[in-house]
Amino acid sequence: MASAGRRSGGARSVNRPRVGLDHGRASREALTLLARHWTSSAVGAVVISIALALPMTFLAMLGQQAAWLESWGADPSLSVFLDRDLSIERAEHLAAAWSTDTRLKSVKIIAADDAMATISRRAGVRHPAQMPNPLPHVIVLVPNPTVWDPGDPTRLADEFHSVVGVDSVVVDYDWIARLELLMRLARRLAAVVGILLGLGAMLVVGVLIRSLIQQGEVEIRVLKLVGATDSFVRRRFLYAGTLYGVGAGTGAVIIMNSAFIALAPAIDALARSYGSSVELGLPPLSYALMTAGLGGAVGWLGAWVGSTPVIRRFDEI
Repeated sequence: MASAGRRSGGARSVNRPRVGLDHGRASREALTLLARHWTSSAVGAVVISIALALPMTFLAMLGQQAAWLESWGADPSLSVFLDRDLSIERAEHLAAAWSTDTRLKSVKIIAADDAMATISRRAGVRHPAQMPNPLPHVIVLVPNPTVWDPGDPTRLADEFHSVVGVDSVVVDYDWIARLELLMRLARRLAAVVGILLGLGAMLVVGVLIRSLIQQGEVEIRVLKLVGATDSFVRRRFLYAGTLYGVGAGTGAVIIMNSAFIALAPAIDALARSYGSSVELGLPPLSYALMTAGLGGAVGWLGAWVGSTPVIRRFDEI
């Protein structure tokens, strides 16, 4: 019994390294296959790289939307318009009192004279000093995100509107909500386009793997005759598809970074024309790893779809 146990344990210890050797041999054979047909492999890899780079570049740009919205002042805000006969001292007193409210992220007062000077400067006209200023003082309140309720944006507005000296309160939120909906639609559109392009890339890998199988038909028939299983024969082609996809994914990362570098000066110039400091930074490392991994997954699926029906057909002949 003891000797049987030792034999059983020895078999397990032998099988484990053998599995590793089989996978190592399959990966080397996969590299040999791709190197032997490097022309067709390179053309297909470029096509897959472009297919992966298009949606990933779009998603990476949308990933920076939070910084862009913050730079554009896209936080929900309340513009509190005070009574026109209210003095600046009273306006400053209200702003100081509201600045201690923990529900507010920031409080900023815009004096009537400063507002008129800004409007006159942008309009290119000069407001005579002897003419009365029709503008009221305005206090801009930015609510704390933890207490802001997008479903009821007027709750805080009604509370501040009840304060003595306040004429009206305007909630600057509608355009932010529409912008967030547009961003959500853009992300969903990028996902749909990415799925479609991914399916196309998978078919490209499947066609390549099928051609490799047909070119090695004689070798596969010999392996099947000596008892090789479908999984054993398929293994090298799965490795070929995976390596092919990872290589294409790496190419997609290069294309994506190149696109960011090419677009950065134009986006920076456009932002500066609007008085913003938005900069297009390179995608984080997570996007590069995700793109390469996605390419490997597409390559593996394409290889499995392309190889399984063809290899099974050898059993029927």
